[in-house]
Amino acid sequence: MDHQAEGRVLQASLKAGALRAGLNRADALIRLVKELEAGVREEIAERARTTFESISGDVQRYWKVLQPNDVITDVRLVVPKDNDKAVEVALRFHGKAQDSPRLTLSEGQRNALGLCIFLAMAHKAADKDCPIILDDVVISFDREHRSRVGALLRQEFADRQVVLLTHDREWYFELQRTLPGTHWGFQRLRPFTTPVSGITFADHGVDIIAAKARAKTEPEEALGNVRRLMDVALSEVAERIGLAVPHMRGDDNDHRTAGQFLVALERAATKSFRKKAGDAYVPNADALAAIKKTKPELAIWGNRGTHTFSGSTTEAEELIDGCEAVLGAFMCDGCGTPVGVYDSTGGKVECRCGNLQWRPG
Repeated sequence: MDHQAEGRVLQASLKAGALRAGLNRADALIRLVKELEAGVREEIAERARTTFESISGDVQRYWKVLQPNDVITDVRLVVPKDNDKAVEVALRFHGKAQDSPRLTLSEGQRNALGLCIFLAMAHKAADKDCPIILDDVVISFDREHRSRVGALLRQEFADRQVVLLTHDREWYFELQRTLPGTHWGFQRLRPFTTPVSGITFADHGVDIIAAKARAKTEPEEALGNVRRLMDVALSEVAERIGLAVPHMRGDDNDHRTAGQFLVALERAATKSFRKKAGDAYVPNADALAAIKKTKPELAIWGNRGTHTFSGSTTEAEELIDGCEAVLGAFMCDGCGTPVGVYDSTGGKVECRCGNLQWRPG
């Protein structure tokens, strides 16, 4: 073998040695990564076990509030010995042990259980002072169990900031009637239109503030704004108090205007709307006066601003004040809740403290 060939062999040997050393290092790194992964998995599992043990009592307590009539007991969270498997929820269904809720619970029950687990975790993290955000959590709940969510929030989370979002109009009004107005605020969102305007609130206060801001410079726009506001706001008032209105066929039944509601309110308020005076209830004269004053103003000035685009600043400001008075008449100054907490005796509705009351005529 000549010197050139010997050089090539030596060079190849050196390369092979370097490759072997690289492979050995790679094998060592792979073993290290696997050991670290196993350690991390075990640490996660151990922390999960500790956390689950600490919240299992809360989960069970929340479940009893949400599902008081369901024969389910011993709800607990279990970390399988095999760390590659998912965490499971164990429970007893009609007294029989179940390793998983998937075959025994309905979709609504499973979602209720998931909500209990989420809220228990949020309760455990209360020291971090983070808001709890619940987005359409009752989508698979029936009417009875939707009501229990409000009860759970009142009982267990009165001292936490909770942001609750829902598309369920009926549940929105129910929560508005049952959650204390001193701690809860309610706002509606306008439909998304463009990225420029984004998502905006459409609650009564914001709309009236916007109308007031335009009353001096754009009175016609302010009049049209407050008229549209009252179409929606008075329909909500009518729904809360169970206002009797003449039946209308087709879509007209669901598209009544503020003027139609004011006519019905004026007709019924004399007998039905009461305010507490001492130990007795007397006619709510202030509310009736506000309705009587605002009804013709809304019909004339509001329609004029909407349809003929003419109106004055004086008309806009006076109509806005009148509309605020009408809507404010159905909101109790004492407890901060609207008239609409249903009482089973006689079908009457009232605010939470009972200062305002609407009795069907």
